[in-house]
Amino acid sequence: MKQKGGLLGSSYTTCSSKTYPTSGERLYPEKLPAPIIDIRWNGLPHELDKFVFAWTSPSQKLDASRLFRSDSYGKAGSWVDITGSLLGSAPQGQKQVIGIRDITMHPNNPGKMLFQGLGFHHWISEDFGRTFQALDSPGHTLGFWSSIKHHPTQHDWLLSKVTRMECVGWMDAFHFYYLDMDVSKHPWCAHDLFKSEDFGRTWENLTANAGGAIAAFWDYDWGAALHHEEYHPFPDKTVLATAYEDSQHMHGLYPGWDKQIHFVRSDDFFKSQHTKLASCGNQFEVVGHKVFVAMPTDCPTYPDGSKRDVPSGTSRKTVSLYASSDEGSTFEEVCMPVKDLDLGYAMIATHDRRGVYIMVDHDEQEQIAAWAPISNVYSQGWNSSLFTLALPRGFRRGYLTDFARVEGLPGVLMANQLGKDVLSAAPGRWGLPDFDNYVQTKVSFTGGASWQDLALPARYHHPACNQCQAGDATCKLHLHGPSSWYVGPGARPSFYTHANAPGVVMAVGNTGTHLDLSADELCTWLSRDGGATWQDVYDGAVAYEFGDHGGLIVMAAHRGEAPAEEVLFSIDEGKCWNRIPLAEAIDVENIRVEPKGDSHVFIVHGVACRKTDAHPHCALETSFSSSPGRMYVVDIKALMGTDFRDCDKGDYETWTPLSPTGGCLLGKKLTLQRRKQDAQCFNGIDHENAEIHAEICACEMDDLECEFGYESSNGTCVKLAGIDADQCGEISSKGYLTSSTNHRLIHGDVCKDVTRVIPDTNGHGGKTGTRGGGGTDTGSSGHGWRIATFLFLALGIVAVGGGLYLAVIVFAGEGTKAALEETLEPVVSFFTSSVDWARDKWTGRSAQQQAQAQQAYFEPLPDAEFGLEEIDGRSPPMRLSDS
Repeated sequence: MKQKGGLLGSSYTTCSSKTYPTSGERLYPEKLPAPIIDIRWNGLPHELDKFVFAWTSPSQKLDASRLFRSDSYGKAGSWVDITGSLLGSAPQGQKQVIGIRDITMHPNNPGKMLFQGLGFHHWISEDFGRTFQALDSPGHTLGFWSSIKHHPTQHDWLLSKVTRMECVGWMDAFHFYYLDMDVSKHPWCAHDLFKSEDFGRTWENLTANAGGAIAAFWDYDWGAALHHEEYHPFPDKTVLATAYEDSQHMHGLYPGWDKQIHFVRSDDFFKSQHTKLASCGNQFEVVGHKVFVAMPTDCPTYPDGSKRDVPSGTSRKTVSLYASSDEGSTFEEVCMPVKDLDLGYAMIATHDRRGVYIMVDHDEQEQIAAWAPISNVYSQGWNSSLFTLALPRGFRRGYLTDFARVEGLPGVLMANQLGKDVLSAAPGRWGLPDFDNYVQTKVSFTGGASWQDLALPARYHHPACNQCQAGDATCKLHLHGPSSWYVGPGARPSFYTHANAPGVVMAVGNTGTHLDLSADELCTWLSRDGGATWQDVYDGAVAYEFGDHGGLIVMAAHRGEAPAEEVLFSIDEGKCWNRIPLAEAIDVENIRVEPKGDSHVFIVHGVACRKTDAHPHCALETSFSSSPGRMYVVDIKALMGTDFRDCDKGDYETWTPLSPTGGCLLGKKLTLQRRKQDAQCFNGIDHENAEIHAEICACEMDDLECEFGYESSNGTCVKLAGIDADQCGEISSKGYLTSSTNHRLIHGDVCKDVTRVIPDTNGHGGKTGTRGGGGTDTGSSGHGWRIATFLFLALGIVAVGGGLYLAVIVFAGEGTKAALEETLEPVVSFFTSSVDWARDKWTGRSAQQQAQAQQAYFEPLPDAEFGLEEIDGRSPPMRLSDS
């Protein structure tokens, strides 16, 4: 590999870069027994990041993870191993599994913290983690197989979905031999739902409460998830769930899309008869105060129970999606302009959190399209049921499509897609083209109605980042998306934005005809105007994070690039980078900062690297199967000393985001405040990136997208063959009026005088002259904390391995552990690697996606156990979140 350099070899940048500390000393790391799995911040409102918790992966097989705490903003020297506090709180004589699955707290009462364990106990703390109380897990079940949700308003109320212990019955944990490898298919192997009203001290089984009316649960949420502002449609005790009503219809832990699973509601924790909201409702998501329910396409009834004609040849592997805007009282089928059956859906909320984009994995008829790693992305209009194509052939790996919001700028999106020419490409191996050669990056400033290539820099800081040949119009800038970080081999940092840093985007990628998914010659890119223009800031791939409300950027070489011997930071949005030498080089996994991105204290974490002639500052003399963890706490203010200056009024400027419509984004011309690029100062913890002014723009064609059943072709909306709009209930019932222009306003667009471009409707299905301009549902309003959650699929063998792993820890003596380790090596190795895989998706690397994914996923229940997770926190290159 060639020698990389973030500041070296710059072709034109001149700045007065400095090295900190100015004394010439190097920064020393905190040494941990194993890599960090995840980090959580907590504190009172005026010091939200004072208490920091980090937990590590097991340092050895069949070992436990460890928990560390700082009570001083994570600063060096303040970290204490508090694993013993968890052990000390356990009842005498009970063997504990010290493994943390997650740490959560209620946003309105952060002092109360829940430490969800992997074994048969959880822990709570009511003093920010100073002391602990060990509690039985719900039903004394394995924490590895459970998920917990806090009630939105009741601080002490919890819901937990747990996998029954019958599902590990195939293994006699005391004698360690297999009894029945297929017990996971046994009907009684399923999920129960528990509730607690005293913060986990006692639990009540809602399956038992139902007295036989509910046999097992699958999906769940508090009804209060639909509360917003002053409107509370449900009592606090309302629980929404999907469930089997009859045990005779159960099909084990992996039932697939099942007609016997229904969407139900209870207002008294299932003590009395529940209400069936939707027949065959298998999974649901609450997004923008609307309920989306997925059901098998072969369901013989509509959600209300009325008879439904099932198309002949319908497979249980396909699914239909329904939406409700009245808290589940009525449902409309979600209509999409496609002929082919659907395999699964994923969702991401719109910028205003009142609508969604839906990514659909279609059961395509053509061979190339059927095998291509693509999902079509559809955008929501005024209502919840009529969707139009926003992005064809969105690039997908596994469950994740490279599609994300640019936070802080309404309607600005980034995505990767396969070029259209892939559909006619010459066959390669296995008769299919090499799909990796067709991945291209696009940006939209119109909420997905139109897309364009990324602009190449006018000039390059690093000549090696320019891979374009003179005059080659096909050479563009392409960037790694979330799938590269979470799913692709050799994680690549992906495009990353944060609402507290509007306009700032960072990503790793390359110039060329397509995104090179396996390239070693990558560069790191930055935009300070929401993706309109770009500059190369590092000759190589780095991990990155934003702090100080976007005024501070910290980065370090990513482990896939080379060991990091220094940390770089910029206080002028990438124009100049200062160095912080490290006493010990490490392989950096991620850089973290408290979730709001306000702070100047960063955590750079990774593992010790192997010492070589090229990397003499690494610590490991020989290679290890599991390297010890390393963590650098980088306090920029402390490092800069007297160079650190607070900003004053003269250090700020106003700016208007660029867009094809003269600065209008979704019908609104924003004037924002930001710090001047050359102002050598810091915003401070109390700074707000306030919107200075918003001017409503006159409606133009850029405010429009095609109506349902039409697609854009050279600026004209052309009717799709084989799509009958009257099959959609909203249209056939005349509840939605389509325009003769075949256009509608983009969701969230607030432009004025819509008759300039749509003379016969108000732009969202109403009569001319009624409320127009702006895809905002009058029946709901946004709320900041609640967004679509992300559901991921864990392989069934991971669950089996997890049960084996925990049973060994709980029941085996030390001699037995040693004897079994060699025998269980294949299973345990797979399990531990799967934990790493899950960790990559959910936690320590939860940056990129924690800030941008916020996805809900609807997939069939076979071949995998569902785990519904709230993804909290965020960070850069590698992650996922709840904003």
